[in-house]
Amino acid sequence: MQVEKPLSEVKTGIFRMISEELVIPAEQLTLATDFKKDLEVDSLRVIEFALLIEERFGVTIPDDRMDAFRTIGDVVAFVEGNRASPEQQPTG
Repeated sequence: MQVEKPLSEVKTGIFRMISEELVIPAEQLTLATDFKKDLEVDSLRVIEFALLIEERFGVTIPDDRMDAFRTIGDVVAFVEGNRASPEQQPTG
């Protein structure tokens, strides 16, 4: 199904990015992983992740939305719902 590939790509890309940035195995991450409770990430780090996600996935995350991201699943859902069409996405 065409819809599943981009959604899976978003999840995989976000897991990989968080894994690399925090130097933890991606296998330890789930959609329910809480940034503050499970990963001990402060609000500044969430902003840094948001900027990386904007660049990687071609989305714009409003400042007031960043505080609403509690779990990895929150971020994945936002990106999936706001992602540009493939021809509009940045490459690389």
